[in-house]
Amino acid sequence: MKSKQVSSDSYYGRGKVVTPYSDTVAPEPFPMPKGLKLDHEPQYMSDGEELSLPSPAEVILQKYIKPGFVHDFVMAMRGTETTTLHSIWGALFAVSGVLQRRSWLDWVIERLYPNLYLVFIARPGVCKKTVSISFGARVIARVADVFTREDDKQIYTIPTWSGSTTPEYLMDILNPRIIHITGDALGFDRDYPVGSRVAIIADELSEFLGKQKYNQGMISRLTKLYDCPREAKIGTKKDKTQEVRDVFVNFCGGTTPDGFRDSIPAEAHGGGLMSRCIIVWQEHKTRHFYRPKRIPGIPDEDELARRLAWIAEHRMGEYRLTEAADALYQNWYDDNKSDLSRISDSDTRADILLVKTAHLIAASHYKKTQFIDEDDIQAAIDLVALATEQKHRAETELMVDSLWSENMQLVSKRLKKSGTMNRADLARAVSYKINVDELNRVLTALAQSNHVFISLDDQPKSAPGQATRELYTWNFADGR
Repeated sequence: MKSKQVSSDSYYGRGKVVTPYSDTVAPEPFPMPKGLKLDHEPQYMSDGEELSLPSPAEVILQKYIKPGFVHDFVMAMRGTETTTLHSIWGALFAVSGVLQRRSWLDWVIERLYPNLYLVFIARPGVCKKTVSISFGARVIARVADVFTREDDKQIYTIPTWSGSTTPEYLMDILNPRIIHITGDALGFDRDYPVGSRVAIIADELSEFLGKQKYNQGMISRLTKLYDCPREAKIGTKKDKTQEVRDVFVNFCGGTTPDGFRDSIPAEAHGGGLMSRCIIVWQEHKTRHFYRPKRIPGIPDEDELARRLAWIAEHRMGEYRLTEAADALYQNWYDDNKSDLSRISDSDTRADILLVKTAHLIAASHYKKTQFIDEDDIQAAIDLVALATEQKHRAETELMVDSLWSENMQLVSKRLKKSGTMNRADLARAVSYKINVDELNRVLTALAQSNHVFISLDDQPKSAPGQATRELYTWNFADGR
């Protein structure tokens, strides 16, 4: 017998699922082996003296993140040159991948789901930047081996995609899927929609998100998918519309400082994709091993998979902030968003990044509770502050120059004032400062970040052309 199809948001488990840990006995955090090397970075004093001090990420981990999956995951990486900073985010990426839409915060108008968009930056071969994400992906894949039921194996894991793809094929990957559950909590068979899910792992970010022509539209798609809409229709170059449902997209890309300019198109900056990304930039090596070291007493992939399976099964549901956590978050919000006119467009979503991070930190503890406490918020505040600082450096030192920003502001101001302008009028209005090639570059950036709609003879276009009657309409509904 089958019951009617329901949304994936209504799925909270259905009877006993076999995991290595029972409903009453949670995993015990691994004790730290003696003599284990922690992260240290060079710090320079005012007199030029160099000191080796614990890295900021190490301080956050030891001071505010309670023992649980994050500590266990970081411990598993201690025998490699992957930094604590990259390992913390790799652990949270793994927790996010098993919780998906089955865990959320009530954000009044809509639910806030704990997906992450991460950009790892480090010099080539220095910090093994994407090792933690690849390791986390393997751990998530092994979660399927923990569960005995075939439907559980699919529900509690997330499909991964590595390497490059086109925007159109990304939509094919996100084609909504439905699995068949045999015997739910009431003994019924039913169809269960797992929706449009994927964890994207781009070891070479420039291949996935670069400026190649076939990548046009990727920025706008990732930007739209970040909010995990219940349903959305997205147009493609092939003049067709593809529908996604119950969306959950995780993204992590790795690049070098030199490759950042080619990896992140300018249209991703400002209030677009980059405001939704967490930058994880490690400049210095924090541990030294001439080859990876197998350290006795630390968890392996199989053990981490069992612990992640426990989290997947027992940490779902709606999360809330404790009173102390809510007060701390409110103080942070008042201090950091009291004057929005002074905040960079890249920082306007720092509050969303913070609460998502705190949600995942709370979910990583081996406790059956749905509360985010004060330490979880403080750890998220410090991690996001570090990421924000790194984002500013990346945008100012590696990518966006002042001339580009001025050109974007000029064209945006003209279109906001007029609402809609044809190509001839717009080109004439900005010709004293911008040539045709630069105008096309700016319009492409604004279109891909969903600020501007381009049309010709009532037909939508994804990029500007040469026709003087082409129309450019500012998207006031975008809120910027």
